[in-house]
Amino acid sequence: MRKFISIIIVMILIVPVLALLLWSFSEMISWPKLLPDEFSLRIWSDLIKSKELLKSIITSILISMGVAIVVLFISMPAAIALSQFEFKGKKIIWFLIFAPLIIPSVSTAIGMHILYLKAGLTDSMLGVVLAHIIPTIPYSVKILSFSLELIGKGMREQSEVLGASMLQTIVYIYLPNLKPAIILSSILVFIVSFSQYLITFLIGGGLIKTLPIMLFQVIQNGNRAEVSSYSLVFIISALIATYFIERILGKNIDGKYMINI
Repeated sequence: MRKFISIIIVMILIVPVLALLLWSFSEMISWPKLLPDEFSLRIWSDLIKSKELLKSIITSILISMGVAIVVLFISMPAAIALSQFEFKGKKIIWFLIFAPLIIPSVSTAIGMHILYLKAGLTDSMLGVVLAHIIPTIPYSVKILSFSLELIGKGMREQSEVLGASMLQTIVYIYLPNLKPAIILSSILVFIVSFSQYLITFLIGGGLIKTLPIMLFQVIQNGNRAEVSSYSLVFIISALIATYFIERILGKNIDGKYMINI
């Protein structure tokens, strides 16, 4: 039974990708046919030569990496405070952290757009990075705080008894033990940021062209082969980037590599 369920899940995940792969090599698909009438490498040839596509991939990766780093530095102390300490207003802070997931994204995006216009942060990568923090930080805080709750308060209390500062506790105790959670949250934040369209479009003003912006422009053209090829590029770029995130964080988040504090 488990094997059957596993096969079904794998097919649900793989079949759409195989369809995209098939359509990306098509020259023409007559509606309502699912299989191409003609095959061609023209779309992929155009993609390989496209400097605009390469620039959008680099822009997307840089923005998402920046968001992942900033969110990690913000969510780590927030997760420690919310999971390890008791204080008044804790439930209100939890609600505020998860508010971006509760409030409709259109309302959040428009509100940020008005605020960023006044602050002069629109049409810039910095503005897009700061805007992406809002919808991504709830995921990171929740993952890290859940892992910290599993670790418990015992390690922190023992480190305090032994005279360790809070910074030393974070570096030598929390970081090594939170390694899987940090990798998971960083990858999730990267993917969520990498996939943002509406916020990027409003804050970037069309000047900051990320891969989702390019993809939506292609979708409007209605060319199934072009849409499929761009979708595959999107998937492959995200997979490669997340692989390197896992490799980099996996090698460096370890107590024996930490500097002396």
